[in-house]
Amino acid sequence: MIRVSSNAVGQAASRRIARPAALSGTFPSAASAVAHRRILAIDLLLVVAVYAAALAFAYLYVRSERFFYYWDFVGYQVRSEWLAHLLAHDLGQAWAAFLVALPSDYNMIPSVPLAPLLMVTGPGRMPYILAIVAVYVVPFALVTGAVATRLVRRAPRRVFWTTTWLVLALPATWVAALRGYPDIGGAALLVLVLYIYLGDRTLARWRSVLWIGSLAGFAIVFRRHLAYAATVELATVSVGALAARWQSAADNARRAVLAVTASRAMVLAVVAVGTLFAIAPAFAWRALTTDYTVYYASYEIPTGVLAVYYGGHYGWLILVAGLAGLGWGLWRHDVDRGAVVLVLGAAGLFAAVWFGAARQTGQHYAYLFTAVLAVGLGLLMRLSTFRPARVALVLALLVNGIMCLSPWAMPRLTAALGSNDTRVGLLSQAIPPLRRGDYASMRGLVKQLRRVAGADRRILVAASSIVLNPDILMAADKEVRRPEEPPLRILWSPQVDSRDGYPLQALIDADLVVVATPAQYHLRPQEQDVVGALVSAFVAGRDFARNYRPLPGAFTLDMDAEARIFERIAAPSLEDVLATLATLERDIDPPPGGEDYWVHLDDRTEIVVPIDERPILPTFKTSVGAGPSALLYFGRLGAVSRLRAQVRLDSCSPARTAHLRFVPLERDGSPRRDHAASLVLTNGARLDMALPDPDAAYGLLQLEGESADGSDAACRVWLEKVSVE
Repeated sequence: MIRVSSNAVGQAASRRIARPAALSGTFPSAASAVAHRRILAIDLLLVVAVYAAALAFAYLYVRSERFFYYWDFVGYQVRSEWLAHLLAHDLGQAWAAFLVALPSDYNMIPSVPLAPLLMVTGPGRMPYILAIVAVYVVPFALVTGAVATRLVRRAPRRVFWTTTWLVLALPATWVAALRGYPDIGGAALLVLVLYIYLGDRTLARWRSVLWIGSLAGFAIVFRRHLAYAATVELATVSVGALAARWQSAADNARRAVLAVTASRAMVLAVVAVGTLFAIAPAFAWRALTTDYTVYYASYEIPTGVLAVYYGGHYGWLILVAGLAGLGWGLWRHDVDRGAVVLVLGAAGLFAAVWFGAARQTGQHYAYLFTAVLAVGLGLLMRLSTFRPARVALVLALLVNGIMCLSPWAMPRLTAALGSNDTRVGLLSQAIPPLRRGDYASMRGLVKQLRRVAGADRRILVAASSIVLNPDILMAADKEVRRPEEPPLRILWSPQVDSRDGYPLQALIDADLVVVATPAQYHLRPQEQDVVGALVSAFVAGRDFARNYRPLPGAFTLDMDAEARIFERIAAPSLEDVLATLATLERDIDPPPGGEDYWVHLDDRTEIVVPIDERPILPTFKTSVGAGPSALLYFGRLGAVSRLRAQVRLDSCSPARTAHLRFVPLERDGSPRRDHAASLVLTNGARLDMALPDPDAAYGLLQLEGESADGSDAACRVWLEKVSVE
């Protein structure tokens, strides 16, 4: 009996399945070096042409815009510009800022390659988008072209360049990047995973295992939502390796095949998770222990709506042509059918996971689909021998791109053939350069706020839509003010019920409130009661809105919205705060999912809530000595509740002590007698204080200083990771 080892079988299978993907073609031994250099020179010129075309298109697109970007559309631009500024002035601060942001879902890893370019060009929307195109979009196209070469048995160079240009012809490649998302960079890493695996289908080489695992792990740190695609690819690679080994193994070696493949799959997972923890351990632990389906419940979309959204992202032309190319490849002998099956399997599994688990919309989530469809289009162009059909497909894709992304789209043609929010059309959904019709009115609103608010008064924006929200007002203010002028003090305010808390703190702090009517939402209204409750109160002039008066004038915005400014006429008392809280609890039901149940009642105190952490354990920062600081607790008080926190004191003289006092309150705000508890704070101590009176409606936490020598020097107090249990 001849014994065949599973590893030998795997290596033999890899030699048969994996083919070189030299993009410059193959040459007979007698070919001249001159001819080879000519091919390399042509490839270099084509790379330059790809970059020139991509950058020119992005430049024209951004130049056509007249818009105020907000939320995630501008988040990474701000981070990248800030990192570039720090790199230019202080490397130590830049490194510290990078480390501080690393545990966050929005870390600075995507900004690292962009920042050096912004150091040269300076800040701005145009330099930022061009940097994304140069660093992420073009490499994504090149790597996708390289994957296509793994599927064909001849003319790989032609397939590579055809697919690369087709990637750039798809609106789906551009939309998220032109809106400021760098996610395509992480997607390029996952497409590279496919390229590496298709060159070693049995995972016979350990370096393939290490590269695939580390790239998948790094992609998750790059952008957390890529965990779905990374997990799908690791599963697909493992199953594909098992199938490739099993197909080539003798009957008596198949048990060993299972063991070897399982070991490689396990190493893939260990390397991916290890990379995750090595780069960002806090981020990795939170990602593995947090139930994000609860956190993002307000963003979940029904399956039918999702199908129309993502189908319209491409249109029937691209969907049918791309899948037809991959389907045709299954019947051709000059195409690696196993590779086609694997690519289709990865896309299908990702669709099942995304539609079944994540259920969110966003063009930046769909890059794996984009790469697969581009590969299918490349195969269709390669396999078709009917030249007019190829020319017609190219022209159709050009028309699709023009109709979708240019400002010169013909409205009637787009309406007849294009996709929209309710149907999947022949063409992709039109996403031209953004231009606000209310651009001048928004600038007028900002100028009025600057006249009324000055540099000190705080502004609450009671709106959360693409027409008006706090970020839009910040972006408009950045355009209106001169560089030497301070920005408006625009408060953060809750926007989404499942993610945020009551807007109580914002109402306590706000000197001015900008209210847009009708109420402005970016999700279903029932998912944004934290916004709707504010608007309805100000429109009716009831409850907490009675402490404000409307200023003269109104500002007409897009989509028939109108914005008005309300000015505070009375400082909020404790009774006002409790009445406001009662109104919010009545109007926002069920309670918002991100509430920490604390508000501060003075300007010296700050509450810092860690992003994306559950349970929510806030940190209080205050200064005692200039007067008492007060915080209101409005959560549940049990029979044996305890207040726990880590105490940190700073700049406290030996003669000054910091006292903490917890006062139970009635529902009307009056203190319940003989039930207060107090103690002296010690630096570095663990606070663990029993809270009296479980029947109290609320609790008032007071912090004050006492000086033995009569000095007025303030003492900084931190209560970290505060909990009431």
